Amino acid sequence: MLEKLGYKVIDCHAHVGRIPGRVGYVVTGDDLDFVLKSEGVSFALASSASVTTVGQKFGNAEAVREVGKHLDTVGGMVWINPHDPSWEEDAEATLAHGFLGVKLHPTFDLYKVGVESLGSVFSFAVKHGLSILTHAMEREASPSNYAELLERYPDVKVVFAHFGPEVDGILMAKQYDNAYLDTTLTPPSKVAVAVTCAGSGKVLFGTDSPLGYKTKDGPDKPEYRTFRRATDEIIKLGLREAELEDVFYRNSIKVFSIRLKK
Repeated sequence: MLEKLGYKVIDCHAHVGRIPGRVGYVVTGDDLDFVLKSEGVSFALASSASVTTVGQKFGNAEAVREVGKHLDTVGGMVWINPHDPSWEEDAEATLAHGFLGVKLHPTFDLYKVGVESLGSVFSFAVKHGLSILTHAMEREASPSNYAELLERYPDVKVVFAHFGPEVDGILMAKQYDNAYLDTTLTPPSKVAVAVTCAGSGKVLFGTDSPLGYKTKDGPDKPEYRTFRRATDEIIKLGLREAELEDVFYRNSIKVFSIRLKK
């Protein structure tokens, strides 16, 4: 795969399932595997968006089924919605299938970030030795809202997708040892600032794949994204070789304990 992109690449933020915004649009494990192999990506971590469009138990069962078809290229993330009274029972059952982390989405699942809403989820992560990937784009889901959680649960690594508004996520990643950033839909200029301020060891490559990517059934939209474009934008920043390797795959392996097949 290295011949295609020039670097080993792991996508820490991918999805299967029923995607919000368009009824009937379903991403399968086959779709995701096709995207990864056709573009030369070694591995991706995937949760099911059906948790937020249908329900937690349905979505996580879908993730177990779809991820299970392609264990060489895809690792599972258990999506937790703390509103669900049986979220812990379902998450326990999902983890039994070898899932590697927890996915949260305060914006879609409609809850305020804080110890009251997420303390039990973080305790669950401690119990199972899991890291958390959370949507953090909007102000109400901003990385700074996690300060007390990061302090109370220092053993839980938290990856903030989209970096958060302005430089909020970068400041959190610099301040807290257990705070990390995911480049999904983040301008390359912010990635450069993050590496300079927080260090290359705090930034993970992510894309939301295969949303907007060409699948075997055709592009989701005419201007579909590509991994080549996403990785080239970061390569053009002029980072050192070791920094690029941190961002593209080493940090994901470290944070989520990924074991790649040789």
